[in-house]
Amino acid sequence: MTKDHWEQAALELRDRARAASRKLRHSLRVPAAVAGGPGPLRAGVATRDLTPALPVHLDGYWQLRRAERVRDTPRARAVVLDDGRTRVALVVSDLIAFYSQWVEPARGRQSAVPAANVLLATTHTHSSPCLLGMFGPPGSVDMGYVEWAGGQMAEAIAEAAAGLRPVRVGFGRAELPIVGGEIPGFARNWHNPGVIDPAVLVMRLLDAETGAGLATVVNLGNHPDVLGDRTVEVSCDFLAPVYEAVSGRLGGETLVFQRALGGVEPIPQGLNDPAELEAGLSGVAQVATRAVLEAAERAEFVEVPRITWRTTECRFPITSGEALKAYASGLLPVEAADGVQRTEMALLELGPARFLSVPGEPHPEVLAKLSDMLGCPYDFVLAMAQDEVGYIVAGELFNPAGIQELLSAGRDNERVVLAAASRLLGVDGYRQPTCLR
Repeated sequence: MTKDHWEQAALELRDRARAASRKLRHSLRVPAAVAGGPGPLRAGVATRDLTPALPVHLDGYWQLRRAERVRDTPRARAVVLDDGRTRVALVVSDLIAFYSQWVEPARGRQSAVPAANVLLATTHTHSSPCLLGMFGPPGSVDMGYVEWAGGQMAEAIAEAAAGLRPVRVGFGRAELPIVGGEIPGFARNWHNPGVIDPAVLVMRLLDAETGAGLATVVNLGNHPDVLGDRTVEVSCDFLAPVYEAVSGRLGGETLVFQRALGGVEPIPQGLNDPAELEAGLSGVAQVATRAVLEAAERAEFVEVPRITWRTTECRFPITSGEALKAYASGLLPVEAADGVQRTEMALLELGPARFLSVPGEPHPEVLAKLSDMLGCPYDFVLAMAQDEVGYIVAGELFNPAGIQELLSAGRDNERVVLAAASRLLGVDGYRQPTCLR
C-alpha cells in the first residue's frame, strides 16, 4: 500500500472511530469518583396510597366484579439502598401486575435514583383494580389510574431517597412446615401436587443509631386470592394482616415480594362467605407472620456490604392461545406488535444475599433451579417484577393445553428466564431439582 493510500485509509478510520467515540460517550454509564473510603450502608423507606376512585372493576377472576368499597388500603412501598457508590430502589405495590411498558415512564418520573436501578414489583393481589385487561370488560383498565399509580411509586422512591440514613442490615431465613405435600393452613400446589417452596426470607434494616426497625423486606410465595370471585372489595388479601402484624412487632415498614407463586394457592382459597373469609384471611396471615418473625429472629447482620446491580433484557415470544387472543382482541392495555413481550431481569447483590427479579409467576420447580444458580445463603427471588408474562412453568411439566400454560406468554417462558439468570450470574448450569428427577 502506498503512503497516499495508507494516509487516506487512516483518515477514514479516524472518522469512523470519532463517530464511534461520540456514540460511546453518549451511551455509556461511567462510574464516578466518590469522596473518601467506603461509608456505611444507608437506606430510606416510604409508602404511597394506591386506593382507586370507586366504583372500580377488580382483577384476577373470570367473574366480572365491580368494587364499591375498600377493605384495606393498597400501597406502593419503596426502600432505597445506597452504599456510597451505587443506589438502588426496590418497590412493591399491592396490585395484580404492572406491565413493562408502564415501568419505564414510572421510574423515570423521579431523579433520586437512576431509572435503570429501579425495580417495580407487585404482590399480585386478586382484589386489585383491573390492570391485566383480560379479566374485565373491554376498556376496564383505567389508564389514568395506571399513570397516577406510577407517579405514586415515583414519589415513594423520591421520599425514601430523601430520608436515607445509616443502617444495619441483616438477613434471615425460615422454612414453613410441609405436611402431606402442602403447607398446612397456608398453601398447596394444585398444578404439581406435593411440590412447594417452603422458604421465607427476610432482610431487616435497622437505624444504625437508634436500633429501631426501618424496614423488613420479606420474600415468600403464595397467591393472594383468599378472597373469592364474588367479593367486591379492593384489598391486599391476606397480606394486609401480615403488614400490620410484622410492622407491629419489628417496627418500620413491611414489604412483601412474591417468590414461587405459580400453581400455588392459599389454604383456604376463593372464599365468599363473610364469616369464612375472616377466619381464612386470619389463618393464612398467621402462618406467614410466624415464619417471617422466625426468620427475623435468626437474622445475620453484616458489616458495610457492597451493592452491585446488573440488568439484562428479556424477550418473551407470545405463543399461547389465551395470550394471543387477548393481544389480538385488544383486551390487554399494552401492545406486542412483533409477537414479543420485551422486559428485563435484574440482580442485586448485597453481602451474603442475592436478589434476582423475575417478570412473572415462577412455579416452585423453576424456583428450585434459580435457587441453585443463585448459590448463596439468602436467595431472594422477586417475582412479578418489572412485568407480568404470566405463569413460568418448568419445561419438563409444560402442557400446551393447561390453564396455567395458556395464561402465560408461552412455552418459552422458563427458557428465557433461565437464560437471563445465567447471563446475570455467570452460571451455566443448575442441579436438576429432586422433584423433577
